[in-house]
Amino acid sequence: MHDDKCKETVWRSELWRSTQCQNNIWEDGYCKQHHPETIAARQDKRDTEFKMKRAADRKDHEIHTLEENIVSLCIENYTELPIAVMNKVSELIKLRET
Repeated sequence: MHDDKCKETVWRSELWRSTQCQNNIWEDGYCKQHHPETIAARQDKRDTEFKMKRAADRKDHEIHTLEENIVSLCIENYTELPIAVMNKVSELIKLRET
């Protein structure tokens, strides 16, 4: 083990085995890529991006569901159309504004 290199073990596909990382030490015996704080920051960023995408997907699903409900109301209740549709349209507008 080289004392001047990162202490993380990495897979080297060209060698078909794990070896010591060849990056120079940045802090606490690790390179910047393998330092636990850097790894945690990358994971936090990924988690935040996933949560934002998930929230956007949920909102899109709600909008799509409301649009389907509006179409169904138009088909099924064409005699009472103005009140029922206006209620659903106002829900849709509120969702799109948020």
